Amino acid sequence: MMPGSSTSNAKKGLLERLQDGVVIGDGGMMSEMCRRGYAITGIWTPEVCVQHPSAVRELHREFARAGAGVLQALNFYSNDQKMKERGLDCTVEDINRAACRYLYSFIWLFDIHEMELAITAGRSTGLPVVACMTIGTRGDRNGVTPEQCALRMASAGADVVGMNCAVGPRNALATIRRMRIALESAGLSRPLIVQPNGLKTPDDGTEAHHLPGWPLAMEPHVMNRLEARAFAREAYKEGVRYIGGCCYSTVYHIRAMAEELQEEAGGVAPLASHSGGWAPELANNDDPQLAKRSTKEYWMNVCPTAVEPKPAAEFMAGWADCCGC
Repeated sequence: MMPGSSTSNAKKGLLERLQDGVVIGDGGMMSEMCRRGYAITGIWTPEVCVQHPSAVRELHREFARAGAGVLQALNFYSNDQKMKERGLDCTVEDINRAACRYLYSFIWLFDIHEMELAITAGRSTGLPVVACMTIGTRGDRNGVTPEQCALRMASAGADVVGMNCAVGPRNALATIRRMRIALESAGLSRPLIVQPNGLKTPDDGTEAHHLPGWPLAMEPHVMNRLEARAFAREAYKEGVRYIGGCCYSTVYHIRAMAEELQEEAGGVAPLASHSGGWAPELANNDDPQLAKRSTKEYWMNVCPTAVEPKPAAEFMAGWADCCGC
């Protein structure tokens, strides 16, 4: 059971929880392991699970305490060839058997045909299958549109359909809208999942790894926690019920999402008492300038830096224009 979760909620399966309300996912495990010095940027193999398992457990705990209701195993890039290249004895079967005891989640697939094969394999387990294409509004690498990707994932048997990684929150939500409309029109509605990068990427669908700074100089593109809150609210309004993050989405991003949707999620984010929400304690600060910074109105309308022309309240404004439909 996750810290702060109720006993009744802990007994429910993922699909039941999605029917009852919103589920907050975790963030970018591998990017955070790289940031902490436990993984190699550019290789991204999960040998940290073998070499420093306590570091992996600690990050899982941090995401859970921040409000994540589902934790995804760190088995990114775990294939036998990658393991052999890194000189590790464990196989992808060893990792996946340990990681996939409760549900099968397929992410970081750029080709819908590969996703269909993965879904078919996942269905054979009898476990819920969550399918996320790594795409933005431009579709997969063969030009298959988000609409067709969604329809093919649902037809292949995915229980939850959506996208992860590739792009930031604005283009991600535009991608999800196109998926939702296609599914509803075809009578194939499914619970939706969105896990974008914690980055501000171009509205035209340019993927994060095509930006000049990928992967070593992406810090200027990272969204702040207020923008994470704005994204979570817009995703919920769009009908998404599994909301999380991928690369560069940190613990504080997930905490912000959980705080924003704590009522809809049926509880209080476990770390809410330590985060201050909108920093209400500042109202008692001796510095009058700081004392003004204790309200939601201030934080959602402040432009944090001279190079940040928009406040958080406008971060998601006009995101639907990215849809291209």
